[in-house]
Amino acid sequence: MVKLIRPSIFCLLVLFSYASSGESISWGWSRADTIPFGRSFFQMQSSYQNLDAKYGNRGEKQSLSHNLSQQIKKSEISKMADSFGRTYLKDSDLERVYDIKTSRVTIAPRWSYGFRDWWTFSFQVPVHVEETQVRSTIMKKDRASGVSKRVENNEESFFADQAADDTLAANEYDRINGFNRRTFVGDVLLSNQVRWIHTEHWTLAFRQDLYIPAGPTSDPYNYLSFNNDEGQLDVGGAFLADFFPWSSVSLTSEVYYISQTPDRQQMRVPRSSNHRIDSLIDEDVERDLGNKAGVNVSANYRLSRAFFITTGYGFRLKNQDAYSGEKFDKSSYKKLAKNTDYNLHLANLGITLGQLDRLFNTVRGSQLFAHLRYTHILQAKNIAVAPQWDFALGFSF
Repeated sequence: MVKLIRPSIFCLLVLFSYASSGESISWGWSRADTIPFGRSFFQMQSSYQNLDAKYGNRGEKQSLSHNLSQQIKKSEISKMADSFGRTYLKDSDLERVYDIKTSRVTIAPRWSYGFRDWWTFSFQVPVHVEETQVRSTIMKKDRASGVSKRVENNEESFFADQAADDTLAANEYDRINGFNRRTFVGDVLLSNQVRWIHTEHWTLAFRQDLYIPAGPTSDPYNYLSFNNDEGQLDVGGAFLADFFPWSSVSLTSEVYYISQTPDRQQMRVPRSSNHRIDSLIDEDVERDLGNKAGVNVSANYRLSRAFFITTGYGFRLKNQDAYSGEKFDKSSYKKLAKNTDYNLHLANLGITLGQLDRLFNTVRGSQLFAHLRYTHILQAKNIAVAPQWDFALGFSF
């Protein structure tokens, strides 16, 4: 049996990407400069991700449902249809496999204000709209040949699906829906950027980031849920540098670090095996998510006063998580941390429209800015990510 529900079409404007990555907006010319005293800059930022695969521990591509298939035992089917359970599974095995596709639109208004010519404060609240589409299929594997084929018989699929649902319920999981949409607020970001060197050819700055927990954590009752690294207090800092070798060229860079502080959450803890179905709930797990770091560099070329081309490279990494608790033995909590570290290499190409002297200099008057960028994945490990187009709008006043 195949279950498939088509998601509705997003009628949303796709705006700026990587709102929670720690990366600041270069706007095609400067990354380290600050907004002049008394000026404001409002940005409508967002990201769009359409995921159907992830990168494994060795950088290989995997389906989002990797290691989530359910083995269906003969005894589970026999409870509903004794004759079917005895004869149908005599020389074969059944399993329910999943095909998962997730799309997320993040809309994150961001307001920045120049408290001094050298000091800019920013405030951002992301709102996520997430849609998940799940297709489940019953597969029959012949024990002798090892060949798996999809079960076409409706009656056989019905019994197998019912057995898989009963197994989920027995392990305190909710029933899996073919389609699910949810809207939620993510962690709120407060930033202070201080410019401390500003010459004809160099601009250096330091940024402080504070992520206030507002987003939801992973749902322990959702069999197909993924950890999103939200819901805890994070403290970060970044060093930013701009170099202007010629009037039409700038080179910008950023190095940042984010410390994810420990908290306590309700979580699933594995038992004898590492399979998600074989787990129990601990209402008080001490969770210490791995710290994050990254580097962003870009080269920017000014074609005209209001048109800029940008090309860049980004690297992200996260350390392994750590978990502990009192309800189960220590080895069970250590299994939670497996493959929670990641690294990511990105390349991007973008354009910016707008007179940036009205943003970074003291020239008065309102100005609208637009930024378009394409990001390509060069290499990744232990993370679900996909290439994407990004678009941003900003308004200074």
